[in-house]
Amino acid sequence: MLYDLQALAVSKGLECTITKIVIQGVKGQVVVLGVYRPPNAQVKWFDDISMLINEILPLGAMIIMGDLNADLLRPKQPPGKSLKNLLTLANVSVHNISPTRITSTTATCIDIIAIDKSLPCLEYLVGNLSISDHLPVIASIKIKSKNDIEPVVKRSLRNVNFEIMRNRVAEVHLPARSDRSIDDVVTDWHKSVLAIVDDMVPVKSFPWRKERCPWLTDDIRQLIDKRDYIIRELKHANETRTFEDLKLVKKQIKSQIRRVTKNAGSKALDNNNPKKAWQYIKAATFTLKKPSEANQDLNMLNTFLPARSVLRIIRNCKLSVRIGSYQCSLSRM
Repeated sequence: MLYDLQALAVSKGLECTITKIVIQGVKGQVVVLGVYRPPNAQVKWFDDISMLINEILPLGAMIIMGDLNADLLRPKQPPGKSLKNLLTLANVSVHNISPTRITSTTATCIDIIAIDKSLPCLEYLVGNLSISDHLPVIASIKIKSKNDIEPVVKRSLRNVNFEIMRNRVAEVHLPARSDRSIDDVVTDWHKSVLAIVDDMVPVKSFPWRKERCPWLTDDIRQLIDKRDYIIRELKHANETRTFEDLKLVKKQIKSQIRRVTKNAGSKALDNNNPKKAWQYIKAATFTLKKPSEANQDLNMLNTFLPARSVLRIIRNCKLSVRIGSYQCSLSRM
């Protein structure tokens, strides 16, 4: 469907991209229409883009963004008036009409992000980054979605006998002579090969990471990303202020990891569940499933010392946990 719409846009001479976004847990879909309208475009341009929008509207909520070269600060004058009518047709709106192109003589709003009225807009602003004479436009929308992690659907080639697969594919022959078109012949060959692949390498659902560190929360990950960003900035400019920001972020990361780790340990130990307690100990100490000589096998340890006894020991001691490059402590006194 999108390919047909893109072909329609090309046939009309429209410079645009059509992107469909499917969000987990959200009914329907969002279609993003990226548009560029040349400054010398004819009046017919708005008729052509209106035809395209009418074809896109049944697909779902729409977002129109790009450089339209139509000033919304002058909505009663063409081409601003035509653009305003176009946005009404698409059921979208621009939440902040401010100058996006500023010169020594003019200030115009020609770069927009028009958001469907069914999508709540959290933030809409014109940035300050002036790489060109056009200022960037930033918009944030609120979308509710599920937090469940979906499995990764893929083929695994780990246990495939490629010699057998090669022989089976070699047995698929194209007809020597045929009245059919080359496209039909290639399509049949492709279906035959795909049937062999489906038989020998079926599509399976693979889980994401089975064991994820419970105390590396999204907030901590965002701080880690911020730390990495500041480090990259320091490589280009050694500023005292930036260095102080780096020290602050590192302190925040260490503090939050210590706090969340302590809460996770307290929860695991207070539930009186030996299985959960051992899971926490293994995660906190990075115990391998097949430990080497340098690592103590906790299964062997459990044989001689039941988990309930270990819980009593931990409750009356201070457990030092090393997470990456951060030294944390868990105390139960």
